[in-house]
Amino acid sequence: MNSKRHKNTMFGHLVLVFIFLICIGLDQYTKILARKFLKGKEDVIFLPKLIKFTYLEGGNTGAAWGMFSGHAMGLLVFNGIFILLVIGLMVRTYLRIARGAFPSPSMTKYYITSGVVVMILSGALGNCIDRILYGSVTDFITFIFIDFPIFNLADIFIVVGMIAIMIIFLFVITEQSFHWIFSFRPEKNQSRKEKSE
Repeated sequence: MNSKRHKNTMFGHLVLVFIFLICIGLDQYTKILARKFLKGKEDVIFLPKLIKFTYLEGGNTGAAWGMFSGHAMGLLVFNGIFILLVIGLMVRTYLRIARGAFPSPSMTKYYITSGVVVMILSGALGNCIDRILYGSVTDFITFIFIDFPIFNLADIFIVVGMIAIMIIFLFVITEQSFHWIFSFRPEKNQSRKEKSE
């Protein structure tokens, strides 16, 4: 791979790392604020008739939106395995790109997809941090206009990311790129043009 493409690839992955750290930071910072200013206090209206901040006493021992409550340890193990698998897939994909094996026209789609995956990963890790440190997840956001479980920023990252990833796999990623990302067969060769660069 030529030096220009190598620099572009490195920059792209540094951006992904930056997005990951920003998402984790925002999630943890908002939870710190919730524990400090909302715990034991009255609800705070954020958007009238739409959203308010209310601290979930005892925390959420389930998954996003309070699902599977009471299975904190099982969810922690599941999230840990999920995070390791996703990180492994991303590292493997990066190494294949570093060898010049990824089709150039697919790089933009790759970065878009990776950005969404990083969002989901940051949400999962953000809630994992809570389970490890506090035994439950700090939830503090709720809708006013409907009866809906209390949630947090990490839940938003996960749900929005999952919706986006489904849209990407259905309408953006080609079948060839999909098989390339998830194939465990070694690359046979790359184009002569990439070899010559």
